[in-house]
Amino acid sequence: AQETGTIQEPGYYNRGWNDPPPMEASGDKPVTRRKISYAGLAPGPAPGSRLTGDAPPPSAPPCSGETASAAAPAASAAQTGTNPDNLGELWKACLAVAERANVQKKIVEDAERRVSAFLESVREGKVQPSIASLTAQLFEAIAAGKADAAQDQLTKLVQKHGAEVSAWSMGLKKFIHALKTTA
Repeated sequence: AQETGTIQEPGYYNRGWNDPPPMEASGDKPVTRRKISYAGLAPGPAPGSRLTGDAPPPSAPPCSGETASAAAPAASAAQTGTNPDNLGELWKACLAVAERANVQKKIVEDAERRVSAFLESVREGKVQPSIASLTAQLFEAIAAGKADAAQDQLTKLVQKHGAEVSAWSMGLKKFIHALKTTA
């Protein structure tokens, strides 16, 4: 009669998380699965493709005058929010909204501590202008009392610049959530 749970045949999968791997019949090395060779599947141009490296890849057509002029006011509006003083004023407006909404003091203080460190980095020039402009849009949404729009803006900011904003984005996430639940 054969015991249940023996490790004699390959393919025994009912072992504990810390059991050693099953051994081959000879007992000298563990049973492993065969590995697939990816040697013939190296990335690169497909065989017979016409890429030779002589000519640069085709570029996008130049923008028309209408779209460039329409984008200029939007860019200048976004650049005004990158001024550290403007960001500071927007953040003070966000704090006023939180005070009116009776957000917990602990959440407000945490967000204020984190955002203050961010604003200091902006003053020192350590923050990319795109992050500062997206943050200005985020602060504007919070100051306007639009918690859903602010949450969407924060999500965009974290998706685009996750590593750069991770130090203070969690504080703002809690801050926005508190605004949504008290409203």
